[in-house]
Amino acid sequence: MDTVRHIPVDDILYFETGGKSHRIILHGKKGNMDFTGSIRDLQKSLGGQFLRVHRAYLANVRHIRELDIRDKKVVFTNGEECLFSRKVKNDLVRLLDLDLQT
Repeated sequence: MDTVRHIPVDDILYFETGGKSHRIILHGKKGNMDFTGSIRDLQKSLGGQFLRVHRAYLANVRHIRELDIRDKKVVFTNGEECLFSRKVKNDLVRLLDLDLQT
C-alpha cells in the first residue's frame, strides 16, 4: 500500500541508506519510516539544513547535539547516533562551534 505522509523538516533527525537498493530510512522525532529514493536527491532538495556526513547518512544539522570524535559518530538530540566520515569532520566542528556562539 502506498501512503503519502507530511513530515515537517524540523522533525527529521537524519536519513540513512537502507539495506535494499534505493531504500532510504528516515529517522525522525516520532519514529522511523522507509521509502524509495536517493540520498543525493534528498540532499539537493533539502538544502543547507542537511549535511552529507557519510556516504550513507544525511544529517539535519539543527539536531546534532555533539560529536564523538574518537568513534567518528554524530550524536543527535534524541541520543541516536550515526557515523561521519573524516572528510566532513572539520565542517561538522565548524558548524557546532557556530551554533555554540549564537
